[in-house]
Amino acid sequence: MPVENKKNEIEALFFDLDGTVYNTFEAIGCISDVANLYAKSYNMDAGVVFGLMRDNVDSSNFFNTDISHMCYALGPAVAKHAILKVTNPEKATEIENKYLADNSKRIENNYSQKSEENPASSGMVELSPYHNKANAEYSYMQKLFAKGYNSASTDAEKAKLEQEFSTKTADVNDKIQQYIIKEADMKARDTFTMFDNVVEIIKKAKESGAKVIAMTDSTPMEVITNAVRSGLPLDAFDELYMRGNSMNGSSVTLDDVASKSPSNSKAAKIIASINDKTFYTNGWKPHGQKVLDICDKNGINKKKVAFYGDSVKSDGGTAIQANEVSNGEADIVFGYARYGAEVSAKAEYTYWHITDKEGYKLGVKTHDEMLAAKNPESVSDNTKIVTSENGAKSKVVTLHSFADIDKNFKFVAPSNDNNAINKIAKQAKLVGR
Repeated sequence: MPVENKKNEIEALFFDLDGTVYNTFEAIGCISDVANLYAKSYNMDAGVVFGLMRDNVDSSNFFNTDISHMCYALGPAVAKHAILKVTNPEKATEIENKYLADNSKRIENNYSQKSEENPASSGMVELSPYHNKANAEYSYMQKLFAKGYNSASTDAEKAKLEQEFSTKTADVNDKIQQYIIKEADMKARDTFTMFDNVVEIIKKAKESGAKVIAMTDSTPMEVITNAVRSGLPLDAFDELYMRGNSMNGSSVTLDDVASKSPSNSKAAKIIASINDKTFYTNGWKPHGQKVLDICDKNGINKKKVAFYGDSVKSDGGTAIQANEVSNGEADIVFGYARYGAEVSAKAEYTYWHITDKEGYKLGVKTHDEMLAAKNPESVSDNTKIVTSENGAKSKVVTLHSFADIDKNFKFVAPSNDNNAINKIAKQAKLVGR
């Protein structure tokens, strides 16, 4: 007697990228290294640098792993504050206290991995000998400036000294910034990785004829930057849906990324390979109705679909919302990539220092609590059923690695694929002739 196949048959696998395909949130931990490197270079508290970062850096740079862009925006702000500490210490202290109070509030409200020891303390970064030399050079010049500034008798004389100091320290500030970029970027590259078996699973799904569709909250810049760094073959996806609006609400597309990328770069080649299969969404997930529309467009049976992601709220919310609004037509499974929600104390601590996304809680504990709040009914060790207020039932399959997809799902080709139907119709017309 043949063994019964209890795998979930799926004609389409939708999946999130950040936290599911990429170990994105661990890479965010390197931002605390950036803060600490600047703090050591300019004799500041790292919390003050976090505050300057929030006020002076485009928040989208926090998540696209492009350390150099963030450092170029942050460097002048830190140097300016370092001068303020000498020229107007009362004002500098007022600003610093505001930042430190804000940091404390953020951590108290959001940080789940409580610890007496700061997991992003300044003792966790090491400076190269060249970096230390540049810091010493800047410190010496600052002491000379402070001595002259404090003895100046007029505002005009003080203003002149400030301008001279800014001019004279331009080169050493640039050196410090370059060292910080190099040291922090090395940490980010070591941390930002694809989870194991991603490419193999995508390949297996494609070979089976199933549709593979990415749906991410990342912007085009973030999607392309991360693909360049990780080597993820975006052209293997049948379709890609990415957020088409920036934090300030303005429209962003692949064309915007292409305009900033050399024509022979890896980024340009990736963009060319996915241009005709990329679509844009507004705002953040859940996008339940969008998933249903995509299924209709591609001839996918809505009862044989899985949405795979690490966020119970946005990814699980997308699957559950789709089932809720489908009037019984859909049975989207939420594949909960629990491993993607497991972050280190350092990454979580850093995340809550730089983000105001109160609706998104970082850390596996908070995601598990969100799932538990839905009162799921257990079916097996890793499978639960969630029932919505309107009676719609959604299956949640918890996965602890990307390879678990293969253990829990069986890929099959869409049985009512529009392309297949069109081919049959064309053949029928030819026979009729």
